[in-house]
Amino acid sequence: MRKLLFVINSLDGGGAEKSLISLLNELEVYKDHYEIDLLMPNKKGLFVNQVPSFVCQVTIPKALYYMANGYRELVRQRAFNIKFLWKKLQWTMILKKYRKQTSGIKEQLLWKVWKKQVLVLEKEYDVAIGYLNGYPNYFVCDKVKAKKRILWLHNEYQKIGYDTKYDRSYYEKADAIVTISELCKEKFLEAFPQYREKVFILENISSGKMIQKMARQGNTADMQRPDNAFIFLSIGRLVEQKNFKLAIDTAAYLRKKYLDFQFQWYIIGQGPLLNILKEYALQKKVNSFIHFLGVKENPYPYIKKADLLIQTSLFEGKSIVLDEAKILGRTIIATNYNTVYNSLKDGETGYIREQCPEAIGEQIYLCCSQSDTLKELQENLKAYASGNTKEIKKYLLLFEK
Repeated sequence: MRKLLFVINSLDGGGAEKSLISLLNELEVYKDHYEIDLLMPNKKGLFVNQVPSFVCQVTIPKALYYMANGYRELVRQRAFNIKFLWKKLQWTMILKKYRKQTSGIKEQLLWKVWKKQVLVLEKEYDVAIGYLNGYPNYFVCDKVKAKKRILWLHNEYQKIGYDTKYDRSYYEKADAIVTISELCKEKFLEAFPQYREKVFILENISSGKMIQKMARQGNTADMQRPDNAFIFLSIGRLVEQKNFKLAIDTAAYLRKKYLDFQFQWYIIGQGPLLNILKEYALQKKVNSFIHFLGVKENPYPYIKKADLLIQTSLFEGKSIVLDEAKILGRTIIATNYNTVYNSLKDGETGYIREQCPEAIGEQIYLCCSQSDTLKELQENLKAYASGNTKEIKKYLLLFEK
């Protein structure tokens, strides 16, 4: 049996995390061929319970555990190693100094601080996979004995803000570099043209059968539909990238221009901007139309119930949410970020509009007031109902190559 190791920060709600769960579930039919281990330093998260039973969750190196978890979790687990707590305090002080740096630079600094403390895994692997850009990739290169190393990149490289000089040595060690769209590949090669022969595109796995089944389960009682109101849904972490202020501005635009137009806009997700967004909705006087539902382990009944799936992102790698909405036959309106064209064909499988409330708002109103125009689009979406599980063959080729 070939030994595979997947490394990811956690299985909290997110596109990369969800795609890994889908991949692992698709690999179950090959469990007689692959012995699969999963290393997840932070074992809390929305999708933890969805890890299939044939996958072995390996013991986390102690220093890596201290690095990846917050003080509250360490206290809860009674983790009181003085050496590692001191190192964590050092990191906290460094982080204050570099608080204005990009998330990419901060993650590189994190690994620099902790790298020497983290031990090399004893077990040897045929293939070690860093499934998320950042320290999972660094760990695979520095701390795993493997015949082959595959590093994943789930976004446009430049958008995350990494120091290319630091990353160059890690991509040099990689046997393969995987990204999820043609544009992500192009952007990566702008930074590292010398690795063209190593770069592969593999789409995130979306199982139509599983999504359709889960959409028939679950309770959506917190997604109310008042009389004659349309239901809109957005999904994503409450961070700047997802641009949910645009959703609030669009709701305000609709309320001002179309007084009799009734809707409720629900947002699934959690993140550091929750209170800021709630306050902004109150300021814009649309707090009774915008509702934050938190995270949902099973968002598919909500997607199925919604009249429109609206994505307001500033950028994405390749959006899993859009793929899932297509599987469920939902009408999609998305902003015109760079990679959206890998997911949607404007007017055929969804609508792509400028990142402003007027453009998004007018398309929403058009979709809701002229439902006959959506019939052809709905017919086109039937071709996506089965998902893209055939993509698994490309994964297997890469693991075996």
